[in-house]
Amino acid sequence: MKNLVLLSILAVLTVRATAQNISTTNLNWGSVSTFVPTTATTTGEVTQFITYSGDSIRWVGADQTIKYRLKVLETNGTWSDVSQAGTIIYEVDNNGKRGVITMTRSNDIKVRMMLTTDADPAVYELTINSIQTF
Repeated sequence: MKNLVLLSILAVLTVRATAQNISTTNLNWGSVSTFVPTTATTTGEVTQFITYSGDSIRWVGADQTIKYRLKVLETNGTWSDVSQAGTIIYEVDNNGKRGVITMTRSNDIKVRMMLTTDADPAVYELTINSIQTF
C-alpha cells in the first residue's frame, strides 16, 4: 500500500513537471486531418503545426514542404499547460497580410486558421492528435 501511494505521488509530480506552456516552449502539433470549410472537404493528410514559443508558427506538409511560415504579431489569452483544456488566439503576419489562428483544447484539439492571401481568404481546421516539445 505504501508503494502504491508513493508511485501515485511520483506519477502526479511527473505530469506536473512536463506541463507544456505554449508561450515558452517550442511545440510540434501533429495533425491527422485538415478540413477546408470553403470547399467543405476534409483530407487525411498528416501535417505538422509548429509553434515557436509564441513568436512564430510554421505549418509543414507530410513531404516537409512549408505550407505557411507566419510571424506572431499579438497573442490573446494564455495557455500554460496544453495537456489541459485551454484556448489561445494568435494574430499573425502572412507575408504582409494579416491572419488569425485559434488553438483550442476541450475534448479534442483543434487549430483554426483564417489567413488573408492575394486571392480569397485561406481557411483551415486541423485536428491534432499529438503534441511534442523540441
